Amino acid sequence: MDKLITVIIPVRNGEAFIEKAIESVLSQSANSFKIIISDNGSTDLTAQIVSKYAQDPRIKIVVQTEQLDMFGHFNKCLEMLDTKYFMMLHHDDFLYETSALQQAYVVLEKYPAIAAVYSDMVFVDKIGKVINNRAYNRPNIIKADDIAFASVTKIRNLFGIPILMRTEFIAKHRYDNTLTYSADLDFSIAISRNEDIYHINIMLVAYRIHGLNASVSLFKLAFEQMVQIALKNDIKIKKIQKIRMYINAYKVALQKWLYFKYLNNIRRY
Repeated sequence: MDKLITVIIPVRNGEAFIEKAIESVLSQSANSFKIIISDNGSTDLTAQIVSKYAQDPRIKIVVQTEQLDMFGHFNKCLEMLDTKYFMMLHHDDFLYETSALQQAYVVLEKYPAIAAVYSDMVFVDKIGKVINNRAYNRPNIIKADDIAFASVTKIRNLFGIPILMRTEFIAKHRYDNTLTYSADLDFSIAISRNEDIYHINIMLVAYRIHGLNASVSLFKLAFEQMVQIALKNDIKIKKIQKIRMYINAYKVALQKWLYFKYLNNIRRY
């Protein structure tokens, strides 16, 4: 039986997290999936860890011949798709529930016009400990254009992490590597424009928070890129809304900075 789902795991220097990401997919209750692990020039132990899975028939390991920027790497991965549905799972995130792929698959089979399936998520730290939950509290079927407008004006990715996307909806859409802050959001908007998305109100995916603190200085970059996304995707923004966007960008950056400061403080105890 041909596989229906591809889980792409792009990785570069992911020795600390890659195994958890892979195992979270292998433990899925869905039985019609394959995994593509794409190594973008890792210089740590990533290749050695991934090689342990080389004999698993569900897994294909690809080593990029030249190092790409992050979103260029994602686009290279999209070229490998040959299944009906797919997920792009960042190597430091993981599927939180073993039924995640199956639940999303059932939705896409039931609703052929749905572009993608999202879910609630948990935030975890670098060792996988749950920090808090992100429940969206929204209807199952939502107009993607409404989420796009809200995301741009509030300077937040309100789509979340897609559990599965419908491959045919990609068309010629690719990650825009000029949008260093918000290419994920731009891609979600592009593939689901004028369509509906589906939200499962269960925490199915874990988003890992680690690394350097977010900087308040990002607010200008965030604002500029959201304006660019609005122009690209024909999202109409009024002048007064643009002013509010600028203020929201600063608020979001400040909130992130305070959040990371809080996390750093609690890690000391």
